[in-house]
Amino acid sequence: MIAVLSQYVSPSGQVGLLFFQREEWFRQHNLPYRRGYLFWGAPGNGKSATIRVMAAHPHIQVYTLDLSDTEEKSASVLHLFEKAATNAPALVIIEDLDRAFPTEGKRTRERNVSFQTLLNCLDGVGSQDGVIVVATALAARPGAVAAHRLQAVGHLV
Repeated sequence: MIAVLSQYVSPSGQVGLLFFQREEWFRQHNLPYRRGYLFWGAPGNGKSATIRVMAAHPHIQVYTLDLSDTEEKSASVLHLFEKAATNAPALVIIEDLDRAFPTEGKRTRERNVSFQTLLNCLDGVGSQDGVIVVATALAARPGAVAAHRLQAVGHLV
């Protein structure tokens, strides 16, 4: 949590995402101007509280994505990420990522949102500059590929 908050609060104590103040540095180094965080751990350890602090900035547009909603469709996920990019700086929050694509044995339940769509929004063709994606999970392995693409920051205590 300290690693995330150190990117959020400047040494002078000013609240705001330092990431958004470093856009030029990302551009100069030909790096994608986006960020992703994965917070995992037991209920009550501060995952959602940390996200609330990040979302409280008055200049950041906040979007939430509920992948457990069986009515959610791939097109609406793409639209959400496009809208976030249009209104950047933006924060996209995905709660309980480890439950988004449940499996029963080796067979995955039918979903209206494909895993591929989510991955493209996080780090593929559909990913957008100026968007921070924050996801939470109870387990440290909510999907190795998705976790890697979110640049996991560690176990919050």
